[in-house]
Amino acid sequence: MWQHMEISGNIASPCHKIQHPCLPEGKYLHFMCDIPHIVKLVRNLLLKHRYCQAGDYSIDFSHYQLRFETERKNHLNRSSINCAHVQPTNLQRMNVRRLAVQLFSRSTAIGLQVYRAEAFTRRMNDLFDALNRKHPAEGIQSERSELLFVVIYTFASQGIDSVIIDFFGQVIKDFLHLLDETEHNHQHQNLLLFASQQTTESLRVTLLSALDLIEELHKAGVPYLLTAKLNQDPLERFFGIVRSFHGDDDDIPRSYSSARFIGFCPCSLL
Repeated sequence: MWQHMEISGNIASPCHKIQHPCLPEGKYLHFMCDIPHIVKLVRNLLLKHRYCQAGDYSIDFSHYQLRFETERKNHLNRSSINCAHVQPTNLQRMNVRRLAVQLFSRSTAIGLQVYRAEAFTRRMNDLFDALNRKHPAEGIQSERSELLFVVIYTFASQGIDSVIIDFFGQVIKDFLHLLDETEHNHQHQNLLLFASQQTTESLRVTLLSALDLIEELHKAGVPYLLTAKLNQDPLERFFGIVRSFHGDDDDIPRSYSSARFIGFCPCSLL
């Protein structure tokens, strides 16, 4: 569908939105991927190739395994990583929330400092947090100092002393830069990407759309954006609710579904 709509995450000419066919000029349809699914694909590629690069970071999956083995031998329990995270079965590879996301958690990043693999892990954790805001109190706002202690912790190594007003918006921009740098290294130095080419381009489209939506909604007066609403789970839940109103009947009239869809759309975004 993306190809039919001329949507592309190509680094030379990315396109993440199209003119809305039913709204006035300047209103767009934005395209996004499910960010938990992207995290799972990154984890699976690391499992397959064991070693890759992201920007200036070299990523060795054996560091994650070594941390697990060290904690197990010394009877430590400083993180939630277990055998299923570093040696998952085929079924466990499909687990997103508990296994793939936890592998890139902040606690894992702290534990990997000794192996110099914490920077990429922390970036993955921050990106997932930025695109998984669920509650109004933690929504991305236009004017707010987002988690100042996290900002200082994340950017102190880069010499940035100024307060970043929209921390999570900056996280998305920084990861876009990391994607471009990684793909440039892949093209010129033949270094392995930390995600497949298709996943890389899909993630670029998703991040560009997220930034546009944040800016557009803030300009429209929306006080905050819950980015978790842009992922796949809320969409499946939304269509499940629409479907449930018609009981066990498999032959649902299109007009009925359309009316329910229009009625629930505004509520589902807030």
